[in-house]
Amino acid sequence: MTRLPRRIIKETQRGLAEPVPGIKAEPDESNACYFHVVIAGPQDSPFEGATFKLELFLPEEYPMAARKVSFTTEIYHPNAGKLGRLCLDILKDEWSPALQICTVLLSIQALLSAPNPDDPLASDVAKQWQTNEAQAMETARAWMRLYAMNIYIDPIIKLVSLLLFCQDFFLFYLHVMDTVLETLQNKSPDIFSPLTIKCP
Repeated sequence: MTRLPRRIIKETQRGLAEPVPGIKAEPDESNACYFHVVIAGPQDSPFEGATFKLELFLPEEYPMAARKVSFTTEIYHPNAGKLGRLCLDILKDEWSPALQICTVLLSIQALLSAPNPDDPLASDVAKQWQTNEAQAMETARAWMRLYAMNIYIDPIIKLVSLLLFCQDFFLFYLHVMDTVLETLQNKSPDIFSPLTIKCP
């Protein structure tokens, strides 16, 4: 097994020990150079309330070569391509070996707050952002609700499952009671006969 560079070990340990609010990055169990990333949509942005998943990979040349980062959650953003690739200066010509994982992820979070349609990766999205920003932001919110709010789906599924379980249990209870009453009636037919009250 290849020994990890000390730089990667230190960055991973720091990220796990001092997580950045709204950002979570965990190394893959089978590949310590591959990270599963989750970024919460920033407040006061069209992505607020969303949870975006990304993948981050450290190439062999790291830190001399930039990290490779891409969205795995679909997003309507001028700086994100259809395959999730990102157009971010520090991942290209502005890369510096001094930059750390948390710095890159914070820059991506900032890009969610302030899209840059003047340096786009998705030209059609950028065009809408430039000509009708309000409509573009509404479209971004629609995509967010469709693709990036799975965090709310699991509890709903669990609630529905619980309600269905309760319904099944209630029907089972009624069936058991019906069987018991039928058995009692067969053994003692008079047990359910109307009570006759005689007046003196």
